[in-house]
Amino acid sequence: MELLASLFMSISMVAVARAAFMVDRRLSPIARDVAGCWVLVVAGANFGMALTALCTVLVFSTLADRDYENICFATYVFRWSMLVTLPLQSLGGVAIWRVRARAERYAGSRARIEGWVDRMIVGSFLAGTSIWWAGYLDCVHEAFVGVAIFFVSAALGQLMSG
Repeated sequence: MELLASLFMSISMVAVARAAFMVDRRLSPIARDVAGCWVLVVAGANFGMALTALCTVLVFSTLADRDYENICFATYVFRWSMLVTLPLQSLGGVAIWRVRARAERYAGSRARIEGWVDRMIVGSFLAGTSIWWAGYLDCVHEAFVGVAIFFVSAALGQLMSG
């Protein structure tokens, strides 16, 4: 079940990255002036997160094998994918924040869209930070209750960020 969920997550992240790339290609000159390169940064961050989700697919497919070396490697890849998620999620959050800051020059406080953009930014940082803490607690302290709490926090951050 986790294998399919990770596969669907990877596919959805690739779809988001592709959509962001296509939006960047179709921006009007004024919108391009507002967004700058930051839409491409969102696309790149989502593509990187899709790769970490694909690594998780490989992890879950490897766990079916009962070979000790494969399970050790799967654990290693899983932990690295959790740790790499922090900079990618944070990069996506920074990109959205920069687009919002640049849009305020044109639209003023309406660029915040009644707080929705701020929720997206906070959700991105919350998801990335929570997944990083879950990876840290799993790797260093093996505090599985803490890992579960931070995964729930990461899920809430993903819901906030859309």
